[in-house]
Amino acid sequence: MTLVRGVLADPRTTARLVWDNRDLRRINLSLLGSTVGDGAYATALAVYTFQWGGAGALGAFVAIKLALKAATVPFGVAAVDRLPPKAVLVGLDAVRAGLVAGAALLVLSGGPPLLVLVVAGVTGVVGAPYRPVSAAMTPSLVTSPRELTAANAVGSTVESVAVVVGPALGGLLLAVTSIPVVFALDVLSFVWSAVLVLGLRSRGADPCPDPGSPAPGLAVDAMEGFRIVWSDRRLRLVTGLACLETVVAGAGAVYVVVVAVQLVHLGEPGVGYLSAALGVGAVVGGLVALGRAHRSTRATDFGTGLLLSTLPLLVVGLAPAAVVAFAAFFVLGLGNPLVDVT
Repeated sequence: MTLVRGVLADPRTTARLVWDNRDLRRINLSLLGSTVGDGAYATALAVYTFQWGGAGALGAFVAIKLALKAATVPFGVAAVDRLPPKAVLVGLDAVRAGLVAGAALLVLSGGPPLLVLVVAGVTGVVGAPYRPVSAAMTPSLVTSPRELTAANAVGSTVESVAVVVGPALGGLLLAVTSIPVVFALDVLSFVWSAVLVLGLRSRGADPCPDPGSPAPGLAVDAMEGFRIVWSDRRLRLVTGLACLETVVAGAGAVYVVVVAVQLVHLGEPGVGYLSAALGVGAVVGGLVALGRAHRSTRATDFGTGLLLSTLPLLVVGLAPAAVVAFAAFFVLGLGNPLVDVT
């Protein structure tokens, strides 16, 4: 019990610092809502794609979507970085709400599945700059360096937990409702996010660059991050490992459907059950990661998180049983926050 209290002491203090700041509270609740909605939407979309074209179509769609995001995100972030961040966040929420609503109508009306997937791909590309812009805006919402440290830790934890809680919620909803209902939940999450962001009151200087100063070209701005990472061996290593973990996480979007339906024969409701195990693990992992965020064990935590985020997938393949699958997805959820927060 003493160990549990020790682990949770720092999370309580850190979370309280953020919760007591009205604007930090709003921006984190905004991130939580939209990310959970996105995760639920992704699960429903995965099931929809699997129903239409099987594991091959689902794998191809996820691969293409991730490739598009990887190719366009640097330029998208560089472009929106030249605009007021609050307006950007609200605009991204509004555009994504419209796109997902359109996808829901297509599914309801029996529209072409390829068109649904195209809309989904565009939605992913449009939403990719949201988190970087949100993070860039955070320093203007704090009143002290201590608050900024707490905000960064809480923001990373909220995102990493929401990324897996969202699919869990989507899977559970699919077990009792339908794909368009889950799409509608995502639309509501964007409305929730936009309303919260509209109420933000920046305390510091606007992160938007000074219009009087010459701005670098868009391509130069977009590639600056790559140049910085490539120039530092340690950054190359950490970024490379994080990219590998992201690839595995992307494969997990396909894997959870295949495991539930084909490997352990739980059917489509099983997607929800396994996603729920993932979500529970993420909540536990988020608390642990938040408690360790201020300690000098980041390399160990990062490596542990990578192992927990990858090895369980192999275990399920070697021992395809329902109980093993539930345990494996719980551990997968446990590892994700350790990687993201560190």
